[in-house]
Amino acid sequence: MATKNILAVDLGAESGRVILGHWNGKKLRTREIYRFPNGMLRWNGTLRWNVVELWAHILKGLAAAARETDGQVDSISVDSWGVDFAWLDRKGELLGLPYCYRDSRTDGVHERMFRTMSREKIYGITGIQFMSINTFPQMLAAKWTQPEILEAAAGFLMIAEFFLWLMSGERVCEYTLASTTQMLDARTGKWSKPLLRAFGIPDRLCPAVVPSGTKLGKLRRDVAEATGLRRAQVIASASHDTGAAVAGIPSSGDDWAFISSGTWSLLGTMVPKPCITNEGAAANFTNEGGAGGGIRYLKNVIGLWLLQESRRTWEARGRKFSYAELTAKAEKAPAPKALLDVNDESLIPPGDMPARINAQRKRRGQPPLNDPGAMTRLILESLAAEYAVRIGDVRRITGKRIERLHIIGGGSQNQLLNRLTAERTGLKVLVGPTEATSLGNLAVQLASLEGKATPSAIAALARQFSRAREL
Repeated sequence: MATKNILAVDLGAESGRVILGHWNGKKLRTREIYRFPNGMLRWNGTLRWNVVELWAHILKGLAAAARETDGQVDSISVDSWGVDFAWLDRKGELLGLPYCYRDSRTDGVHERMFRTMSREKIYGITGIQFMSINTFPQMLAAKWTQPEILEAAAGFLMIAEFFLWLMSGERVCEYTLASTTQMLDARTGKWSKPLLRAFGIPDRLCPAVVPSGTKLGKLRRDVAEATGLRRAQVIASASHDTGAAVAGIPSSGDDWAFISSGTWSLLGTMVPKPCITNEGAAANFTNEGGAGGGIRYLKNVIGLWLLQESRRTWEARGRKFSYAELTAKAEKAPAPKALLDVNDESLIPPGDMPARINAQRKRRGQPPLNDPGAMTRLILESLAAEYAVRIGDVRRITGKRIERLHIIGGGSQNQLLNRLTAERTGLKVLVGPTEATSLGNLAVQLASLEGKATPSAIAALARQFSRAREL
């Protein structure tokens, strides 16, 4: 491979960043050249994403990359969280700021949903777990409460593809991200027309589903002139951040599972084809597309969101702690006598997390916890215990022998959680890379530039890019 400069725009719920990768054919050097904040915007009683501000930041990041490379960037891609989307009208104008998945408009949507089509039939088509945050419940909430939006819309774009459209002018939905919507037929990899028609969602709204690594064309002229990047190719790499993160795992063989640890914990394994079973449906497991092919068979577990929201609450009350300080306090706290039910949906919305945790404890006849160290210990112990249960589910449902567990993402830096997870699961735990998402994004881009965006080629690049550390 010739020397290449490639850019990964990685968008998370708390922050975004632009990563510059320099590949000389043997070694990848990466550097974060621009970071910017992100967060839910409270807008007229709703929770939204300020994608206009995010785009302004992305342009600054691309301009910084142009200065670093004298404008010599070969390709650019974007990854983001799943489920959320933007509506565009026929002139390409935004129809309002995109809703955040934590908005309350989807409360109770499943009850109404199942009156039209049964839970079993929907799962049988999509293989996707039922969560109120999913794209499909959000779309139904829009149809039922704002039908004028669907009438005015030319279509929707998922968050990463919204920015890829601003860069390239192409409206698509890359497979890993499309697979999170609960609107795709898991077996065909195409939008499910029977599902959409049953609920009155016009399939004209759905963009074309494209494979990981699809080249979308050169950067639009106005964007190229504004940033100084005049020859960059725009690529739909692995647009879903977890899809990119799993692609960035430096592993081989078939005896491993993963936890992409962050605001959410995505726990699962790779399988060659959809695993749609009654056992999987009962355990609420999901079938999401892998970069280049295959299926990420996984479970969404509420993750370090519990600690993030607790920390925000304590800080608002004048008790400011870093994550390292909270973990150190948790190390000294005794193990809790009773664990938290992390699947309690009351823990999903933003707000006073310690109060909601204590409300759950009160319902169970347990005393409140007021010490941040003890609360942190409870959260981490409860997450580790949930991981162990779900690893057991993976083994039971897929029949796979799981001996290794890769913990990747920002949450992999929490050594206490890693240790508790190793103790609870009994598995060999491999930690890192922390930057698996951006590395996976870059690996898919490189594979695409070389015309080899296959799972084996992407995995081989990931193993060249980084190493995992045994706990």
